[in-house]
Amino acid sequence: MSSQSGREKIQDGKISFWGKIENAGNADIVVLSGVLQYVENYKGMAAATVNVRPRYIVLDRTPVAENSRIAVEYVSEEICKSSYPVRIFRETEIMGLMEGYSLKVKFHSLVDHDFYIEDQKVDMICMIFELGEEAYEEDNSVWAWKDV
Repeated sequence: MSSQSGREKIQDGKISFWGKIENAGNADIVVLSGVLQYVENYKGMAAATVNVRPRYIVLDRTPVAENSRIAVEYVSEEICKSSYPVRIFRETEIMGLMEGYSLKVKFHSLVDHDFYIEDQKVDMICMIFELGEEAYEEDNSVWAWKDV
């Protein structure tokens, strides 16, 4: 789903969609699901997300392996025959992108299956990060809590 489609079909007073992360304002949660591995400037996207300072960042459907690399993903003809580069991350690489955040939960993606590239296992994972206590206290005035 694109951000425009999300705005048209789902957005209400409790959930919002943006075309650019910089426009997220005072978001409580930012979800990047199946995103970072396809973005050429993934470090810039991660930095922009961290700079918005949401309370939580969810990285879902993210490929992680012992060694980072770039591979080619092939899409079947039933969907749309094509191929494109996909980045496989090391977990420590992702952790380094989340400056000021602490990892709260990590689990296998509930959508995608793990796979192998040559002899290397690639885990599809979800990682949920929370803004660190020190960083959170520094900017405590930004948070406005409401019941949903």
